[in-house]
Amino acid sequence: MKKSMAWEIANAGVPRRLEHASIALEEHLEDWIDADIGIVADDVLLIGRQLRTEDGTYLDLLGIDRSGDLVVIELKRDKTLRDTVAQAIDYAEWCYRLSDDRIMDIAAARYGGEEQFRDTFTLQLGVPFPESLNGRQRLLVVAPTIPDHTSRVIEYLAKVYTVPISAVDFDVFGLDGKRILVRHTVVEEATTGELPAPRPSQPRRSLEDFIALAHENGVGPLFEHLLTMKDVLPLSERFQTSFAMKAKTFDKRVLAGFTVYPTADTNPGFLHLVMSPANLSVLYGCTDEMAEAFIRQVQGIGSPGREWTGWIGTHFETLEQVQEFDRAFRALAAEAPVQVIST
Repeated sequence: MKKSMAWEIANAGVPRRLEHASIALEEHLEDWIDADIGIVADDVLLIGRQLRTEDGTYLDLLGIDRSGDLVVIELKRDKTLRDTVAQAIDYAEWCYRLSDDRIMDIAAARYGGEEQFRDTFTLQLGVPFPESLNGRQRLLVVAPTIPDHTSRVIEYLAKVYTVPISAVDFDVFGLDGKRILVRHTVVEEATTGELPAPRPSQPRRSLEDFIALAHENGVGPLFEHLLTMKDVLPLSERFQTSFAMKAKTFDKRVLAGFTVYPTADTNPGFLHLVMSPANLSVLYGCTDEMAEAFIRQVQGIGSPGREWTGWIGTHFETLEQVQEFDRAFRALAAEAPVQVIST
């Protein structure tokens, strides 16, 4: 187990050894990493926190690196380090199944829109935004102290099985009433051997593809009716499995009013639509609570669908349901104290 010693070199040039100090690291680490991910990683941008998975568990922190690969950051709290490593692997498998559009939804919720996320990515990581995301998943285990036997397990996974896993822990020193946090990279990711093949990138579908696939799924008229709402949400973005209807605010943010999943590969036999209360509150000048109440009203028009952090889903099965949603959405937009840019 690595331990550091530290000295302060004062103006007189006389070294003064710093004493080890204590601090409730498990209690504070997540907040500190959320404020500055550089505490644990130098090449990662944070995109999500406490993300709910389909199993009902919550991934502590999710980042993305310069290559567009996702980075699962799992913190040790009230479980053993072995359980923490196992949980990180579980979350990596969940991340493996995330599509590009789902990742963009997660990041847009944190940064106020997809355009803002792309800009932040380029600014902070210093590279252009990648054409595809999530080719591989990296794992980072974080704990106040990582004992030698756990380090050996992580190193075994990294070097023998080339699992892209690493780990960091910390020392704490006291200096004039302050606490100094020192990071140790306990285990480096494997840099030799053959890496697992990346997940094939998913090309974005054309509008024509979406219309054809929606008809194959039996929801063509529903999807085509939503496209007539371009006078309210004039911008759009196509992904692999979803189609986002967007608008630009006067402060030049581009936000999705809703995102629709019309294809059978995600929702066979029905159309799935998701909305973000945070987006609606910015687009139409209402409170988050009012926006969420509106979305719950929409769920009453159809039926409740899958939800994830920051987004609430509704299933539509009939054209009449979509038409009623259209009327309700237009009423929300018409009553808004602020208006979005129409072009």
